[in-house]
Order: sequence, then structure tokens, then C-alpha cells
Amino acid sequence: MLLSACLDAPVSGWSRFAEWGCENAFTVCQGPGELVVRKGEEVWMRYLISIGLFLFLVCLKAELGATSFRSEWAGEFAWSDLRDSWSLNTGFARETPKGQEVRLGFLVEERSFNLGESFQDHQLQLGGRWKPGSKIFFELDGAHSFSPDFLARWQAKTSMHIIYRSFEFFQVVEFRNYQAENSLSLQPGFLFSASDQVQLLFRTNWSLKPSQNLSFIGGFFVTWSSQLGTRVYLSGGRADEGDAVFDEFFAVALLQSFQISEFVSFRVAYREYFGDLRRERSLGLGLSLRGRGAEMAEKKTKF
Repeated sequence: MLLSACLDAPVSGWSRFAEWGCENAFTVCQGPGELVVRKGEEVWMRYLISIGLFLFLVCLKAELGATSFRSEWAGEFAWSDLRDSWSLNTGFARETPKGQEVRLGFLVEERSFNLGESFQDHQLQLGGRWKPGSKIFFELDGAHSFSPDFLARWQAKTSMHIIYRSFEFFQVVEFRNYQAENSLSLQPGFLFSASDQVQLLFRTNWSLKPSQNLSFIGGFFVTWSSQLGTRVYLSGGRADEGDAVFDEFFAVALLQSFQISEFVSFRVAYREYFGDLRRERSLGLGLSLRGRGAEMAEKKTKF
């Protein structure tokens, strides 16, 4: 997703839900899909399943101790030279004072390509973070697709992060079922915070699939942000899908976020992608509703 990838390019963070479905985070993501009318009862049934699982997590608050609660409802539209897209993402999270966290999300996304291909997906997403110390933490994320016509049926990844001064070193291990193939990938890299406004992310992706040789993606991601909600992104790198055909790519993106109120924000993003195998321009619009219900409740009920 164009907007979500712009916001969440650094590896860690609560809004990671929206990274699922992205084929390459270095290119500011591939984007969600086409708007197709589906049976309403199917969509609502899956929302009820996700809400039920979240309520189960809420029941664990006694085990987690004092926690804070966050929720987000985000809708995004994106148009480009190659595809149109629409998505709706709902997410919940609970966090303890020591930094432990559990997350649950539900994603509806539709993709439509100029060549006539379209993909639909409803995903259930689970995640968590374990922080044994101030300089190290672990994350675990998983997603399962309910739609048989989507490319990725399931994904699971775990990561270890070590913080040293202005650096955050990480190692991601990901298992994925993509286009009826199971794959394993290792993604080492680091995030460098030069200042409060400038960050540099470098990541490599070594992936092994049964039908291909070892594929490789390596790239960088530079982020500049201002206090006015403006963010500028530069990314580039090189990819080899295991067939000795190298694709060098470069992308630039501009995102502007408008904070309408404490809990409502509007976003607009523009991206240009230049690659040896394709070139693409895209425009995205997004609206987010966020809440922190537990913090408000703590003052009255000691939740």
C-alpha cells in the first residue's frame, strides 16, 4: 500500500499491519487491489471473527497487568499507471508498561490491473512484541488469507532487534506461501536515526523457493520528516529473482498528513518508481481513525 508503506517504512512499530501484501518495501510497496462487489455477509462474518479474537485478547489483561489500548480504522485509495486499488484495515493492540504488546488486525484489499487481472483478499493478522530489555526486543507477525484467488495464502515472520545508540540492527526470518509455493527468506539490515527528522534504512532480502535459485533484493530507504506532517522518501536498490536478470530500481515519494483532530488524520501521497523492468506513477489518499481507549479509562476505573 502506497500510504501505509510511506508511513511505516521503518521496520518496527504498531502500524505494521498494513505491510502485509507488499511485495517489496523498498519500492514503497506494490499496493492493494481492485474494488469488487462481494457478498456483504461474508465480509461482516470475518469482521466478527476478528473482533471475537480480539475480545479473547482483552480477557488476558489480568495476565498482562496494566495495559494501554490502541485501535485504528484506516481506508486507502490508490491510482497508478498500472493498477487501481482500495483497502480497509482495522487493527487493535494492547501494550504493557514494559513494552510487551499483542496486536490483531483485519484487512480487506482489492487490486485491479490494466491487463485485466484482479485479486481480492480478506486477511486476518496477528502480531506481538516481547521486550526483555531496553536495548533488545523480538517481534512475531502472521497473516492468513481467506480468499483463494489472492497470491499469498499465508505469511509468518519473526524478527530480532538490537538498539545501539542511533542504530537499530535487525534480522527478520519470514515463511511465506506465495503463488502456491512455500519460501523462506532472511532479511538482515539496520535503521540509522541521524536526527529526529532524518532516518536511513538498509535492508537485504535473501529468499529461497523450490522452483528458483536464491533470489536477492538489496536496497536503502531515506526518510525526511517535518513537524508539519510532511515526509519525503528516497529509495533504491537492486533485485535478482534467481534468473540472473537484475532489476535496478529507484523511487521517490512525497506524503502530506493532515491532523484533523486528535483521533482523525487525512493523508495524501505521490510516488514515482523507476526500474529496469517497469516504471510507475501513483497517487494515494487515506483516512485514519485512531483511539486510545484504555488510557482514558485508566483515569476513572484504573483499567
